[in-house]
Amino acid sequence: MKVAVVGAGIMGASTALALTDRGHEVKIFEQFPLPHAQGSSHGASRIVRRAYPDAFYTEIMLDAYPRWEVLDERLGGQVLYETGLLYVGADSSLDVISMQKGLEALGVEHRVLDHRRIGEVYPAFRAEPGEVGILTPGAGWVSAERAVAGSLQLAQEYGAVLHIQSVADPVALIREFDAVCICAGGWAKDLFGLPLSVTLQTFAYLEVEAQGHGPVWIEDGPHGIYGFPPEPGSSRVKYGVHSPGEEINPRQESRPFSPEKLELLKDFASRRWGIENPLPEPQACLYSSTSNIDFLFGEAESGVFWASPCSGHGFKFGPWVGSLMADFVEQRQHPRDWPRFYHA
Repeated sequence: MKVAVVGAGIMGASTALALTDRGHEVKIFEQFPLPHAQGSSHGASRIVRRAYPDAFYTEIMLDAYPRWEVLDERLGGQVLYETGLLYVGADSSLDVISMQKGLEALGVEHRVLDHRRIGEVYPAFRAEPGEVGILTPGAGWVSAERAVAGSLQLAQEYGAVLHIQSVADPVALIREFDAVCICAGGWAKDLFGLPLSVTLQTFAYLEVEAQGHGPVWIEDGPHGIYGFPPEPGSSRVKYGVHSPGEEINPRQESRPFSPEKLELLKDFASRRWGIENPLPEPQACLYSSTSNIDFLFGEAESGVFWASPCSGHGFKFGPWVGSLMADFVEQRQHPRDWPRFYHA
């Protein structure tokens, strides 16, 4: 089949690779020269994990997570860094309790640490009495730009053609192709009238004592502050705020960080690392989020499928989404088969 893929972030790149792996003729349309920082797939790192407070996503990850291992092997390494993940929160937190129950029910390897033992795996992290840490070894981070560029490279080696070209009406491509897959990120809101908020999210880099580097981590709570050990060649820790930032039109080229979110990061550095008056290097990235943080899939018209796996946690499902979109094209599945995600 001749298939058009619109968007060359992690979702579009993964879709193109899945389609070429299955022998389809693929053309990819991307509006900005690559690599670029206008979407949601740029930068050095993204968390990948098996554990979720919502067991629904943990179950999907039983299929999705191993796909990162396959991509890492296909690209010769330097994509997946399996450092483990530490999720820290109050032992009474509903999300902490739900995550633990889901991991137990699905048989996912994990350990529950009291506040004293958290220091054994993350020496610099100051946990408080009444907190626990859920440690899952099947987790870590992926090199975002290498994952995107590598997936596109593999797809092109199998015959995909990349066009740096803006498409005014992606749905109209169905006149020239057997099927169309639209992975437009923040632009999907206006394209399909989706119930999304497109926001700017603040993250920063900060020097933390080398002996204190731990696994990837997430702090349970309203802001979901998260972070990474240093990337190869760097001594700085990357950490960010998951709670929604200011809304933005994705067509706006500038990506200013939020002073309010930066204050949350400074507070975190004081509470958790004992670093007073830190001087982080702030940056911003793009989120597109639903009110319940679920993903959205749909069919604009016959043969035109779109995906909005978003809400700040979509990247880690990239290869899984690519395979699912290929299933839609081949009529093995339909967006309706995922009622929690389906948007008519």
